[in-house]
Amino acid sequence: WIDEYLTWDPASYGGLTTIKISPAGIWRPDIMLYNTATTDESERSVLAVVTSEGLVTWYPHQVFLSSCAVDVRNFPFDNQTCHLWYGSWTHNVDEMDLDLAFPAGIDLSTFKSVYKDASAWDIANCSAERILAPPEGGSQFAILSFTLHLNRKMMFSTYILTMPAIFLSFLTLLVFWLPPEHADKSALGLTIFGSLLLLLLILVETAAPTASAVPLLGEYFSYM
Repeated sequence: WIDEYLTWDPASYGGLTTIKISPAGIWRPDIMLYNTATTDESERSVLAVVTSEGLVTWYPHQVFLSSCAVDVRNFPFDNQTCHLWYGSWTHNVDEMDLDLAFPAGIDLSTFKSVYKDASAWDIANCSAERILAPPEGGSQFAILSFTLHLNRKMMFSTYILTMPAIFLSFLTLLVFWLPPEHADKSALGLTIFGSLLLLLLILVETAAPTASAVPLLGEYFSYM
């Protein structure tokens, strides 16, 4: 952004055209994450670069925690779509406008090069757009909307939940195959019941709790 109060004549300062200063003493845009999930948004101290024309460049280093509506119906084979909305909390579009630095779209290969690989998710796609809210009438605010399409990594859940569930299904059929007088029939049934209960507890700890849907795998454990 341009700050007319941070301009100077380079000839009067030995040809100095650029300085790096602390952002604490200058005006900064009050851009924030609208759908934040925390009240602690502390940022690391990063210097701002100011040119003699008043152009201020500042890249704050900050970790954001956002809320996302999760549908775990198909867990662990689910895909999720999460949104991040950034904008000013007090300045409307006439006072402060926001625009994308990459109007042609996000290069996902470049994005993944700086993305720290997580154990649970893969980023399938990422898009961004500039929107005005509210769409019509009144004082409008410029909002930058980022959409992340995430695919869950299934290896952990496959080995811990899915494959044991299939194995226990065959063991359940074995219980009905054993004759009633067999001494181990009751013990095998109780062992299978305890194993299913353990898998159900693991499922509760692994899947995100949500009131909108119950994982099909959880229903399968319950009905067995």
